[in-house]
Amino acid sequence: MSVLSTSPKRRRWLSRLPLPLLLAAGVLLLLAPATNASGFTYGCDWRHLAQVAGHLSTLTPKRPVVYLLGGSAARECTTSDDSWRAAVREAGGPNTLAYNLGASGQTYEDNLVLIEKLPRVPSIVIIGVIVGRYTRTGARGLPDVEPGIAPYPQHRFTQRGIRTDAVKRFLVTDWLTRRYPVFQDRFPRQAQKLDALVARCIELGFHPVMLNLPLNLQIVEDRLDQPRRRYREHCQAVATKYDVPWVNWLPTIPLVSRDFSDNWHLVEPGRVKWQRRLTTLTVTMLKRFDMEGRPARGLLPPEGEERRPWQ
Repeated sequence: MSVLSTSPKRRRWLSRLPLPLLLAAGVLLLLAPATNASGFTYGCDWRHLAQVAGHLSTLTPKRPVVYLLGGSAARECTTSDDSWRAAVREAGGPNTLAYNLGASGQTYEDNLVLIEKLPRVPSIVIIGVIVGRYTRTGARGLPDVEPGIAPYPQHRFTQRGIRTDAVKRFLVTDWLTRRYPVFQDRFPRQAQKLDALVARCIELGFHPVMLNLPLNLQIVEDRLDQPRRRYREHCQAVATKYDVPWVNWLPTIPLVSRDFSDNWHLVEPGRVKWQRRLTTLTVTMLKRFDMEGRPARGLLPPEGEERRPWQ
C-alpha cells in the first residue's frame, strides 16, 4: 500500500496539490511517528526519570541497583522494569532495583546531570550507545515532578505502528542525508562527554557498562557502517582506558525487521529478545562486581581496597 493511500475523497484532494507540496506531504507521512496505542504521551519518559531519581535520592537502597540510560531506543528495548527484575531473579540473580531510564533525546550531558542525583551506593550504570546519541547535544535538565513514582506507559512504539520495509529503507537514506553531517560535526564533543560520563561513574563508586543499542540490521545492512565503526572504536578505547565493559551483542541476536517499529525502536517480540539478553548481562555484572545481595556499603571501596577489575 502506498504511504499516501487514503480515502477516495482525500486522494482527489491530494491529486490537485502542486507536485512539490505532494512530495513534501509524502515525506512528512514517512517521518511521522508510528501509531501509538499504549497511552504514552510526550514527556512522560522524562517525568518518570525525574520521579525515579527524586525517589531514590531520599533512600539508601539495600538491594543492588541497575540503571539503563539512553534515548528512546533504550526506553523501547525492555518490556517493563518489573519483568526485567523478575527475569533477573529467575536467572539466579538477587532481588534487584532495575530501572530503564531511557528517554527521548537523552544526551550524555543529561546522563552526567542525572548520575549526580542518584544515591551514592555501588550501582551498575548501563550506558546505551547508538548513532543518534552523537547527533544531539546539551542537557535539558529534569522536570519538576510530584513525589513518588506514578504508573508509567513506557512504550511509544507498538506492533500496530510497524512501518513497511520500504519506508524503513527510506528512513536510512533520510538519516544519511540529514543527520550524518550532524553526527560528523558533533561526534568529537559527544565522544568526550561519554568519556567523562564513564570517568564520573567510577568516581562516584558506580560500575559503568557501555552497551550497543538495537538497530534494524536487516534493513540498514552496511549503509551506516562508517558512523557505527567510529563510535564502536571510541567505545573500545574508553573500555580499555578505564577497564570497563563494552558490550556489543547486536550481531548475535536474531532480530528481524518486524521486531522494529522503524530502524531504532523495538516492539514485541523484539524487546522480549533484547530483554532476555539484557537479563543475562545484568546477572553477569552483578556477579562480576560482587553485588549479589550484599547491602550497600557506601560511596567507594574501603581505603586500600582497589576496585574489582572488569577482567
